[in-house]
Amino acid sequence: MALTVRTNLTSMTSISHLNMNNQKLSSSLARISSGMRINSAADDAAGLGVAENLDAAGRSLRMAMRNTNDGIAVVQTAEGAANEVANIIKRMRELAVQSSSETLENTERTYINDEFSALSTEVDRIANVTEFNGLALADGTNATLDVQVGINNVAANDRIAITLGDLTAATLGV
Repeated sequence: MALTVRTNLTSMTSISHLNMNNQKLSSSLARISSGMRINSAADDAAGLGVAENLDAAGRSLRMAMRNTNDGIAVVQTAEGAANEVANIIKRMRELAVQSSSETLENTERTYINDEFSALSTEVDRIANVTEFNGLALADGTNATLDVQVGINNVAANDRIAITLGDLTAATLGV
């Protein structure tokens, strides 16, 4: 008995074209659903390179903005401590002027001296506990903090140095 194989060449060609159209349709649907003009290097290799560089620059700018905001928070925290110390020093000056009057008795001067000493201790406490993210801001251990605020890593343009003062009682002379 003879075996014959019959093929329908037209049907096979149609199936091949149908499969190609299905692949193109899937690719088009992927592009439409992503909302992006370039989904892969096959779409536009040069455009993808530019897009990736822009994406990297955008991410860097977002991080620089975050660093800038952290730097602002550091300054605000240090400023808050400095303002409190300034208020305490004003009170200490008032006490010194009051104590210099000859109209006071020794008992009153002792009370004034006790308050003055307590205020001096408070100045040291503020200086020692003022921190931002674990960094001491007011005790003189971190004189300068550098904050990266740009994306090109050029020190003159992209970094800001924050100079922190020493707010301890010994340094201030109180």
